Amino acid sequence: MLNFLEMTNEQRALLALKFLSDFGGRKLITRDDFDLWIIDNELAEDPGTDDTRSAAHKGFVQQRSNARRSLNNWGKRLKEEDSFNVILADDEHYRIVTWESSAEEFSKNIGNLVKRYAENKAKEVSKIRRVVDDKIKLGASNAEIDRLYQAIGLIEGHAKQMTRRIEAEIKRYNNAILFVNKTAEAMLEHIAEADTEGREEEATAA
Repeated sequence: MLNFLEMTNEQRALLALKFLSDFGGRKLITRDDFDLWIIDNELAEDPGTDDTRSAAHKGFVQQRSNARRSLNNWGKRLKEEDSFNVILADDEHYRIVTWESSAEEFSKNIGNLVKRYAENKAKEVSKIRRVVDDKIKLGASNAEIDRLYQAIGLIEGHAKQMTRRIEAEIKRYNNAILFVNKTAEAMLEHIAEADTEGREEEATAA
């Protein structure tokens, strides 16, 4: 079994890249696939049994945990486009979360995150609104209360506008990225075809 402490940083990075390569871009892998990989790559020893009560299996579970933690430590130190994290998806699967998929998921959820943030802040303001409402019901009325009440209304309205604007900007940004990707893909394909035709003509002329 490999001794993590004796490995160089380069060896650790290469092993992390091998993990990423061996699963061929798959985002979801079974726990059995992960177990076989860490055994084949000497990050754990085959327990030789499925008996979860045995000492050998309990030792393997610890080795599995250590292996995943080490892979994640190495994976996050790779170049941005290669970095990854292995997380639990459910009892039988792991999810390989790449920087790209994390960024994409974040961009999809950022509108909801901002909306949730605005709603949480609005709850704080709502508490103040209730206090002001109670004061008004009791007959309190002065310029300061009126200004505070107006400010609360402005904050609540601004929160809704902010959420809508951010969601719209994220949508426009993602559509622009999609357009660029599709345009670049078609252009590069056209260039490749032209280059192939050019070489064929040169070969024929020769």
